[in-house]
Amino acid sequence: MSPSRLGTSGVASEPTSGSGGSGRGAPSGAVATPCVPLALCAFATLAAALKAGDVAVEDSDGYAEYREQPLPWPEVADYCQAVELPATAAGFVKHLQELLASTAK
Repeated sequence: MSPSRLGTSGVASEPTSGSGGSGRGAPSGAVATPCVPLALCAFATLAAALKAGDVAVEDSDGYAEYREQPLPWPEVADYCQAVELPATAAGFVKHLQELLASTAK
């Protein structure tokens, strides 16, 4: 379905005679705008501005930098058990190798 046949809610609408009698105009009272490309452009621009530091999120300093707060070593074994991962480096490497080998098959 062509974008010109979508209503403002993104739902297909029946053609009306609202624009020049061609039967392809927007329903009366509706604004024919390309919503999805506009939203995509807005979010892409916002993401770039956030990365550049041109835009900030209010109260975002309440979220900690996860790389600066590693899990304390005494809690690693419990965490690994909870998420079903090996608690040793050698065991973890072996687990990843097995996962990769099974994925490659």
